Amino acid sequence: MPLDSRIFVEGRALNGWGTFGDSTLQVRDSTTTMRAVGVAPANIAAGDSVRLLGTTSIQRGQPVLKDVLATVLQTGTQSPPADTVTTGEAATANGGVLDADLVVMDSAVIRDTTRNAAGEQMLLVDDGSGSVGVVLDANIPFHLSFPLEIVGTILKVTGVLVPSDLAGEWVVKPRSQTDVAVGPLAYLTVPVDTARAEPLGTRLFIVGRALNAWNVYGDSTLDVRDNTGAIRAVRVPRYAVAAGDSIRLLGTTDVLLSQPVLKDVRLSILDTGVGSPPARPLTTAQAATANAGGYDADLVRVAGAVIQDTSRTTVGDIVLTVDDGSGPVDVVLDAQIPFYLFPPGATIIGATVDVTGLAIPTIPAGRWVLKPRGNADVTVR
Repeated sequence: MPLDSRIFVEGRALNGWGTFGDSTLQVRDSTTTMRAVGVAPANIAAGDSVRLLGTTSIQRGQPVLKDVLATVLQTGTQSPPADTVTTGEAATANGGVLDADLVVMDSAVIRDTTRNAAGEQMLLVDDGSGSVGVVLDANIPFHLSFPLEIVGTILKVTGVLVPSDLAGEWVVKPRSQTDVAVGPLAYLTVPVDTARAEPLGTRLFIVGRALNAWNVYGDSTLDVRDNTGAIRAVRVPRYAVAAGDSIRLLGTTDVLLSQPVLKDVRLSILDTGVGSPPARPLTTAQAATANAGGYDADLVRVAGAVIQDTSRTTVGDIVLTVDDGSGPVDVVLDAQIPFYLFPPGATIIGATVDVTGLAIPTIPAGRWVLKPRGNADVTVR
């Protein structure tokens, strides 16, 4: 309608009058949603069927009704269901189509916390599709129980979409504490051995201890072990994870180099400094096959191996071929890590080493290399 048109609209309220302390009301009918601002005091709850008399206007680039008088047609009707969206869709209200709508985001991970100009806490959340702000309104008593670290916590958030101060961007405003659920949601938490056997494309949680720090090899991989086995997470977003941290991963099952992995990963820390899990002792021949694949992505150790050969990859990694008499395995000293193992002029061939590292598959299928995580993982004897 043209601006300054005085009109009626009818629909169901998505929030109560005064929920956010600013006299706004979001209303949905069978066609779409709209925000009413400056609504005269009225005893309206979410789900009530209402008729609004208001004047068409524009606020933050979006159509609204202003100077509104509201009449309750029926109380206690069921609150309209929230539309399921990704965080990326919420950030733009799906191109503005969902402005003022009630939406729900499942398994969104907190990436940062801040306060807006009004002093309200804002959570920046991301499910892998892009970040959106969740504003905890100062007029609502939120008493949320977060784990040890807020950043990394997984949430299910329901709320109304409100345009932000930045053109083309929206924030999500929960209407009450019950609109924010903290913790693992929607997807099953399974042991690692179960995750490795799930069909491709299965979204799931695992809980375990990190075997390496995030991005130690410069490739955003993270290996995780529980008491059933280990699995590699690939393309993990930047996160301050150290070897030994107890973590929860939300990821989707996939295959890389013929081995199960988790992709599209979202991560939260449950506890820090728990202690790096012990390495699995293997012979060099067993390490070359990750013990017939049973220790793929796991932390393993070979001892008393003699360096038989050295080479360098095209990306600058140093490869030591070592053998304890059972058969050779390649130890890859990643170019991203400053290894200082041999003094200048030292004889490398024939040196004896003990090596701890992650068992990482290579080509051809059925072969693995060991990748130490730093100088402390290699002892020259």
